[in-house]
Amino acid sequence: MVRTKNQDALVRESFALPGAVVHLCAVADGMGGHLAGDVASRTAVEELSLGVAEAILGLPPREVLSLAVTRANSKVLHMAQSDPSCSGMGTTLTAALLFPDVAYICHVGDSRAYAYQGGGLTRLTNDHSYVEELLRKGELTLDDAENHPKRNILTRALGVNDYLLVDCQEYALDGVEMLLLCTDGLTKLVSDCELQGIIEAQPDPAEVLRALLALALERGAPDNVTVLLISRGGGDSCGD
Repeated sequence: MVRTKNQDALVRESFALPGAVVHLCAVADGMGGHLAGDVASRTAVEELSLGVAEAILGLPPREVLSLAVTRANSKVLHMAQSDPSCSGMGTTLTAALLFPDVAYICHVGDSRAYAYQGGGLTRLTNDHSYVEELLRKGELTLDDAENHPKRNILTRALGVNDYLLVDCQEYALDGVEMLLLCTDGLTKLVSDCELQGIIEAQPDPAEVLRALLALALERGAPDNVTVLLISRGGGDSCGD
C-alpha cells in the first residue's frame, strides 16, 4: 500500500524423482532501503531453483538445498560488487525442499517458515535480526521489540559476504496440515497468535491465504507482503 516497487520474490518448482515428486518453495525479501532490492530477491530465488534442479538427482537433500542457497548468495554478491546500480543490495531467503514425509528448510534473514498441525502453529525459523537477538538474550521485551528503532536491521542476509551462515533443518511432516512461508511484510503486522486463529477459522487453504493478505492490507501494508501456503491436503497457494 506504500512502496512503489515490489522487493519480494517467490518460487514454486516441482522435480520428479524416482518414486516421488519433490517440491521447492521459497520466499525472499530484498533489503529495504538498499538499491536494487527487487533484483536481489528475484536473483536469489532464480539461482536457488537452478541450483536445486542441477543437484537434486545426485546429492543428499539437505546438501542440495544448502549448496543452492550458497550459489544464490554468490550470484547476488557478484552482482552487487560488479554492477554499480546494484551496490549495497541484499535479500532474505527462506526455502523449503518438500519430500512426501519430510521438509528440508534453509533460512537466512527475517522471512519465516511455519508449520500447522494438531491445532497449533509452530514457527520453524528464527529471525536473523538485531532485535530478535536482543529478545533471545532476554535484553528486550516483546512490547519493546515491536517499536524498537532498529527492528529492521538484519544480522544475516544474502549478497553481503562471501561466507554465509545458513540455518538448515530437517522437519518431519507426519501430521502437518500446512506449511507457511512469508516475508516480514506479513509478520510485522499479523502476530503468530493471529496467524493461528485465521488458519483455524478457515477450512479452505485458499481462504486462509486471502484472509492473511486482506488483514495485512487492512493494516496499511507499509512493506511488500508475500505469503506461500502449502496444504498437505493437496496443492499449494501463494500470494504476492
